[in-house]
Amino acid sequence: MTDLRQSNQEWLVPTGTAALATGSAGLVRRGLHLIAEQQHKKRKVRILVGESQKALIEVIIDAINCSLNDQYELLVTSTDQASQLLDYARSQQFDLCFAILNNLHYPPDYPRPTYTRSTPVAEFRAKFTDMASQFVADLKQDSRLPVIALAGEGAISCPSADYYFPLPFPIPEFIEAVKTCLSVKRGLGLMSDGQLKRRKVLATDDDVWFLEKVKTVCESSGYEVVTITDKAEALARFAEIKPDLVTTDLVSPGLDGYHFIRLLKEDHPSIPVIVISAFVGPMERRARELGVFDCVDKWDALRQPHLLLRSIASANHSVYRSDLHAR
Repeated sequence: MTDLRQSNQEWLVPTGTAALATGSAGLVRRGLHLIAEQQHKKRKVRILVGESQKALIEVIIDAINCSLNDQYELLVTSTDQASQLLDYARSQQFDLCFAILNNLHYPPDYPRPTYTRSTPVAEFRAKFTDMASQFVADLKQDSRLPVIALAGEGAISCPSADYYFPLPFPIPEFIEAVKTCLSVKRGLGLMSDGQLKRRKVLATDDDVWFLEKVKTVCESSGYEVVTITDKAEALARFAEIKPDLVTTDLVSPGLDGYHFIRLLKEDHPSIPVIVISAFVGPMERRARELGVFDCVDKWDALRQPHLLLRSIASANHSVYRSDLHAR
């Protein structure tokens, strides 16, 4: 996988149906000259991201791809240094900036408040909000860029940003924010609202508590979620539910995950299936042989929900692609 953490790199990302076909794995170095001739004729959309975590950047890229049609190329530059983000923005080369505020390294001009056990949480958040809002205000004033700010789990807010979202962000609203910002900045021809159909996830697991966690994460990002603990029931109700993708564990009483996937794929070979299991490591190969779309470690999904959302967003792209081919 290409490393996105290099702050001075620019990445070419396919958009529209090209993005649906390749997903996040389609990231290639701009220096490679293996781009089709027609790609050079497309308009470039330059995105600046203040973040270094590859997984989170790819989630943002997935969402942006849903906003762009085939006439555009997406170029992404990332850095986690706030001073470098300002320098990039001042270059006037970008169309939109994303700032993950609590993951940036700020220069002395923006003193980040220190949190200790004795610090009241409300006081810390207020100080951080003031500092981050001043940074974003300066970023916008110097560059005249629209800025979408994000921060982990409602840690702060950012009144000076054009849009603000907590992480994990709600995907439909995020896409609309991207569309609005790019339309104002460049007048880009973006996807119609009709293509932003709300996707339905069928989640199966014998652990009711974990199912509720999956439901909360997915619904916070705009998905409709149906949870079922019994896999035989999930198979019986599949035609009624009509999901766009399915998540399942592997080890469970009664019908286990392997047999569930095999039976599901026999009747619905094109449905994307994501395995979420505490035993992904040793059991992943067998699951992959059954044609699952992706495998996610259950505890990683709990600690870092954006990893699960990234997998679901990529599976969602495969559903978009199927819809496009069916038209």
